[in-house]
Amino acid sequence: MSSYCKSQNKLSYSCRIPFIFIIMCTETNYNPTSLSMLERARSGDEAAWELISTIYAPMIYRWVSRYSLQSSDTTDILQNIFQTVHRKLDDFQHDQRCGSFRSWLKSITRSRVMDFFRARQKQDQAAGGTDAWQQLQAQPEVTSNPQELREEMAEVYHRALQILEQDFSDNVVKAFLRFEIDNVPASEVADELGMTRDAVYAAKKRVLKRLREELSGLL
Repeated sequence: MSSYCKSQNKLSYSCRIPFIFIIMCTETNYNPTSLSMLERARSGDEAAWELISTIYAPMIYRWVSRYSLQSSDTTDILQNIFQTVHRKLDDFQHDQRCGSFRSWLKSITRSRVMDFFRARQKQDQAAGGTDAWQQLQAQPEVTSNPQELREEMAEVYHRALQILEQDFSDNVVKAFLRFEIDNVPASEVADELGMTRDAVYAAKKRVLKRLREELSGLL
C-alpha cells in the first residue's frame, strides 16, 4: 500500500485510482469537446486557476516541506512558486509523457527553493546551514521514481474527482465508484442503487469523460 493510502484510516477508493490514471494518461486518441482546466486558466479564467491550485497545492507543499524550513519561509516559497506557475502557464508544453505537468511544477519548485537558499547564503543566514544547502544541490531536478509518480498522480486524480463530484447526482457518483474503482460487477451495482446495468455503464462513461476533459494537459 502506498504512503498516501497508509495515511488513510481505511483503504478508500482514492488508493485504487492509479489503475484508471494509467489508462487516462496513456490514452492518445481522446479529443475533448470542451476546454480543460489548463486551457481555461491560460485564457484568464481565475476559477480554473483556483481549481488547478487546489488540486496541486498539497503535493507542492509536501515537496517544499522536505527541506525542513520554517513555516513562514515555506509560505513565502509557496507563494513564489504559484506566482511563477501562474505567470508561465502559457510556456508549459506537454511532452506526451505521464506526469509531464507534475515534472514542470517540480522543476519550478526546486528553482524557487534554490533561490531562497541562495538569498539566505548571501545574507549569511542560510536556513538549515551548509548541510541543508548541500542536500538541496544533491536533489535531482525531477524524481525518476515510478512509484512516487503513480502515488502523486493518484492524489491529483482523487482531488479532481472530489471537485467534480458535485456536478453529478449521488447515484452517478456512487455507481462510478462502485463499478470503476471498487470493481463491483455492474449487475450488483445496479441492484444496490436501484439502477439498470446500462445506467451504471453510462455513469462510468459520463464521469470518465468529464475527468478526461478537465485534466487534459494536467496528467
